[in-house]
Amino acid sequence: MFSQRVKTMTSKKLFFKRVTEEYKFQWGVIRSVFDWSILVYLVIPTIIMVPFLYQDAWQFIHFYWNENIPFSILLFAVLLLALRGNFRTYLMEADLLFLIQRKTVIQQLKQYNFLLSALQLAVGLAVIMIGILPVLILVYNFSPLDVLYLYLAVSGFRFLTLTIKKIVTSSLMKWLFLSLTFSLVFVLIVFTEPFLYGMGSLICILFIVIYHLTKETKTNRWFSKEIEIEEAERSKYIKLILNFSMEVEKESSASTQHKKPLLYFPKSKRMYKRRNKKNGLLELLFKAFFRNKKHVTMYCQLLLITSSAIIVLPIWLKWILFVIFSFFMHSWLRALYHKMLADPFLNVIPYEKELSKPVWDRFKRLLYVPPVVLAGVLTLLLTILSM
Repeated sequence: MFSQRVKTMTSKKLFFKRVTEEYKFQWGVIRSVFDWSILVYLVIPTIIMVPFLYQDAWQFIHFYWNENIPFSILLFAVLLLALRGNFRTYLMEADLLFLIQRKTVIQQLKQYNFLLSALQLAVGLAVIMIGILPVLILVYNFSPLDVLYLYLAVSGFRFLTLTIKKIVTSSLMKWLFLSLTFSLVFVLIVFTEPFLYGMGSLICILFIVIYHLTKETKTNRWFSKEIEIEEAERSKYIKLILNFSMEVEKESSASTQHKKPLLYFPKSKRMYKRRNKKNGLLELLFKAFFRNKKHVTMYCQLLLITSSAIIVLPIWLKWILFVIFSFFMHSWLRALYHKMLADPFLNVIPYEKELSKPVWDRFKRLLYVPPVVLAGVLTLLLTILSM
């Protein structure tokens, strides 16, 4: 029965089946986060407001973008965004059986999925370009044809880097090639004529598409890598939700449990000479925070992304972002603090519950005040300089 179904399964049927299953799975993940209250009070108002804000940007671009920011910074940000993503194949480990029995079906499936991925990546990049179109035309004096050439250049960069990410297996060589490609494309766009880098990128895109359709999809050399990419792409939204969720505790694998923490402090001494219960609990929580890679990474990302946005945004949006950042950082640290207090270790070695409030006040001063003060000083300085 199974072999009969395998023989009747065509590449097109398998393609539509895999894509449909993928979209249903991702929609289920999104629905688990966006319930009706978030949909009504956040998502729908945002969708309604975006067209009006976009129209307003065309009329009052100085409210949305600082004209003193050079084009190179905007280009740098766009190229960073273009590095994200992968060429999808929608393969599964069970497809090893197809590789033996129906090799042509798998090859055609990979071709269809590559074309779908290329279309999705091109559309996603087009949305980004449409979003920054008022800045390009009104601030940097791009013509519509120059915008098209820039789109082709960034598309060529994206296709090339995603190909490198797939076929280069060595991590060191991969990041070396990606860094060189990023630098080369950045320099070409900044210092050469739009027509030259636009036409050159179009040729590069055609070459990459032909390579994938005629060579890459017909080999099984990167089958394990393709499975790895599919697992990462399928679970990326789940991982994003878990990273922002304080209620969901992810189980550590045996390998990660024995890894050295990000900041180990192997010879760390006592933070406080005066030993009491408050100081002991605070030191325990403070060191536990910096020994957790997830916490430190999230902490640094929040500060760096906010600081970068404050530099780019106009004055009124700088202050709005600063206020949002202050509230969000406080809320995140407070939720993290209570999560750390609920650790099983503190159930084995209990602490006095009345210490929670005074220790939180000191914990907050150590971790909340520095980034908020830094973001506030940065916002104030940029506001003064722009006057």
